[in-house]
Amino acid sequence: MPLRYMIIAIVIGVTSMLIMKSNDKELRKNLDKEHIVVHIPQIYRWVGIIISLFFMSLLIIIVVGKNKALNLSDVAIFIGGTVMGISIIIPTIVWKIHIFKNDNYIIYITFFGRKHTILYSDMTYYKIGEDTIYLKVKNKTFFIDSFATNVEIFLNMLRKNKVKQHLKRKK
Repeated sequence: MPLRYMIIAIVIGVTSMLIMKSNDKELRKNLDKEHIVVHIPQIYRWVGIIISLFFMSLLIIIVVGKNKALNLSDVAIFIGGTVMGISIIIPTIVWKIHIFKNDNYIIYITFFGRKHTILYSDMTYYKIGEDTIYLKVKNKTFFIDSFATNVEIFLNMLRKNKVKQHLKRKK
């Protein structure tokens, strides 16, 4: 196996370990609180910052260097990489679910900052996918990252409020 694949596997493994460790620490800290916030782990923000800075610096180098063979497709790739990094950063700042242990609703704040107050009684079902939790509410479906911090508390609140879990069918 080439070295680059081993490095990628190690980076992914370390990142996953850091996410789980951070989530576990915050989960223990929040168990007794009345108001809990489900949010994207901070390590996602750092990954997005690194990706954005990497592609932005390549873009600056290629533009400032006045490379005579300035290729539009390279510029598009660098801009796309920068935008991808920013799209990883934004949810770590904006996306949240506010849970109130003694209330019958949650507040879901989308990627674009739109707030939805959702009653547990309006929730039709939830389904746990490989890396996403799907929450069906009347005519809308909300998406929750399975690795989000405090997602376990959110799932417990769904069970406590008798929201149905939509199970996968066995083939």
